[in-house]
Amino acid sequence: MRPVISAVALAALLAGCATVPNSAPDARKSSFEKAARERALAGIVPEPAPEEGTAVAAAESAPTPAGVPSGHATISDEQAFAAVSSRETIESDRERLAAMRSKYAPVPAKPLPGRVDAGPNIVAYALSTTNLPGQPLYRRFSLAGPKALMRRCARYSSDNEAQFEFLRRGGPKRDPLGLDPDGDGFACGWDPTVFRKAAGTGG
Repeated sequence: MRPVISAVALAALLAGCATVPNSAPDARKSSFEKAARERALAGIVPEPAPEEGTAVAAAESAPTPAGVPSGHATISDEQAFAAVSSRETIESDRERLAAMRSKYAPVPAKPLPGRVDAGPNIVAYALSTTNLPGQPLYRRFSLAGPKALMRRCARYSSDNEAQFEFLRRGGPKRDPLGLDPDGDGFACGWDPTVFRKAAGTGG
């Protein structure tokens, strides 16, 4: 009796295992069918998937956005004389130039601002003199020695700046800063012959 029961139990176990692999597809199929029935009851009609040829044709017929070059770009022939001369004439060129000139807006001229007095002009002063450096023309009363003159001239970045300040403070007749002790009219060793030669008026 016991062997018979064992055989029946084994057969039932094998039958249950045989039905397990097919259970998942049946469940998925039933869920799809249920969803289809719900869409049908709700009045929703599924849209058919577009065919491959239709999608490609629609993509090719779509307009090209502005500013984006199309797939059939051509090279300009504006530099080709034969091509341009075949479609342009002297009259058309004249009309195009006239149209371009009509768009020009002339800017009215404004008067130049007046010259601001920036102080003495050392170049004009150099050209107005004829004496050489070291040749005295003006009386000076100074007891300061060469070292004092060097200290005074060291305040300026160049001899041109020293000469400018010398003229601005009353030179060459007066020398309140003590920059021209020899009275030649040139402060701190300033040399006017450089400007005279550049202007072609001699040394």
